[in-house]
Amino acid sequence: MQKGNAHQELPHDAVITMPEGLIGLPAMRRWVLKEPDQPMPLKWLESVDRPGFRLPVIDPWYYHDGIVFDLSDHEEELLGRPSADQVVVLIVSRVYPGGEKITGNLAAPIVLHPEKRLGVQCICDERKYSLHREIDYVRFGSDVRSLQELQVDRLHLRPRQWGKPTHATERPRQTTCPGRFLIGVAQQG
Repeated sequence: MQKGNAHQELPHDAVITMPEGLIGLPAMRRWVLKEPDQPMPLKWLESVDRPGFRLPVIDPWYYHDGIVFDLSDHEEELLGRPSADQVVVLIVSRVYPGGEKITGNLAAPIVLHPEKRLGVQCICDERKYSLHREIDYVRFGSDVRSLQELQVDRLHLRPRQWGKPTHATERPRQTTCPGRFLIGVAQQG
């Protein structure tokens, strides 16, 4: 967790509401996604309810090729019953001092429905996902370099852009069935 700059006034439609807050932060229900100062495949999830409080979030592809989890009926209801292609999955991450190490909590991904500006943090029952998984430094580093070289335009919160690669390395996404999401490389079987 990091403290960010003081919260600036934002248009109402930029706010993402998480009706139940995040794990350990139930009172913080309104958030915005912000770009870092320098182009990189990381975003800041910044609290509107507690100005200056923000968490780094990263696409799960940088941690694992195929994360599969089920949304409960309750979570689907909180998100407005989206289809799999309407959601974006993010991993709450920890960037260690100097950026020497980055870990992410794969057991509790954040699922956002950009069109409705809603989000939930899910608890994955599968024990195969680590609370402190190290990032794939090759993927992440390659994309940091690509973004810095290309000086890619900043991502704006438009649903069609969410989940699309903002870097040189394309990665596929696949839905296995309603309510079940496979993020990363398509699995054979």
